[in-house]
Amino acid sequence: MDKSFKIMLLLIVLGWAGYKVYKWPKYAQGEGAMDIQATLINGENFSLNNQKGKYVLIDFWASWCGPCRLENKWMVDLYSQFQPAIVNQKFLILSIGIEQNEASWKQAILRDGLVWTSHIFQGKMFKSEIVKNYGVKEIPTKYLIDPEGLVVLRNPSYDQLKSYLDKNLSK
Repeated sequence: MDKSFKIMLLLIVLGWAGYKVYKWPKYAQGEGAMDIQATLINGENFSLNNQKGKYVLIDFWASWCGPCRLENKWMVDLYSQFQPAIVNQKFLILSIGIEQNEASWKQAILRDGLVWTSHIFQGKMFKSEIVKNYGVKEIPTKYLIDPEGLVVLRNPSYDQLKSYLDKNLSK
């Protein structure tokens, strides 16, 4: 290979790696999660800091996002599997809609069967305060927060999340 081709290849690889790092969510495992204060879809006030003592799965998604809508199926499955922990206030799903159209978002919640009540509408898309505070640059993005308010999983797969919750909610 000639030198210019190697340099071009290196620049492509570095550009791709930089792009992937840019897309990573802000908080890493073990970091404290920033408080989220907002009004839920049902009109109640919500504060993440008031959820200490339970696991909170924060899901940034949108009605217009195909991969998000596909993942909503396993979110519903998680909700039903961990219903006892939800009832016992050990686990909460918090859905944050990165949207422009509130009606479309509400319709997607109904259509996808997202029966939990902790839904927050963020009408400024990726420019909303909560989205920027969590460093969300692509969706779906998920964080699992532990009972002490620390990030324990960042963008987990369904299997990782289920395994972690199975292990930690059965204590």
